[in-house]
Amino acid sequence: MVADDPTQAGPLPSFSGLGGEQRFRTEVARATAGVDASGRWLVALPPLLRRLVDYDALWLGRLDDASGRYLPLIEDGAAESLHRLFADDVGAADVRRLGLRRPGWPMLGHRIAAQLAGLQGWRDYLAPAGFHDGLGVGLMTADDRHVGYLTLLTYRRETATAMAAALLHAVNPLLAGAVDRTTVPRAPD
Repeated sequence: MVADDPTQAGPLPSFSGLGGEQRFRTEVARATAGVDASGRWLVALPPLLRRLVDYDALWLGRLDDASGRYLPLIEDGAAESLHRLFADDVGAADVRRLGLRRPGWPMLGHRIAAQLAGLQGWRDYLAPAGFHDGLGVGLMTADDRHVGYLTLLTYRRETATAMAAALLHAVNPLLAGAVDRTTVPRAPD
């Protein structure tokens, strides 16, 4: 799903600085409040996330308990390697290995480079696609249920910031709640 808004004129305000967290939280709350069969929230989310990290690929998936895999809800940008990764069991296994199925902060790619190098998904899918940095987070509901995974990847080095991770952490329950309320077809066996 691509979510560019050609009617938007000029640069969008940053979420950095005074009031940035509240603006981001308010906009994500507005986008996720109307989860319904139309999928409008899935179209509204990528522009907000692009303001957070100028990503080259965005992938958001919902955990399918029956298969143990993540089913894609949003694939934006150069997400083909992410699509292939999560169509394989390797994607879910790597999310588990990184500890992203438990409550915690989003991980910045450049800060966990050694861990990433040891993951099959990074070696076989993402590094060959040219990705160097990004941010990944397990999506946890307010009652600490893991329901999905979100990643924003870039071709540029050290692009994802601690500020972006903090802002994403602040809205994690909102995103997780929306993912939890979104119905997707079950993964093939």
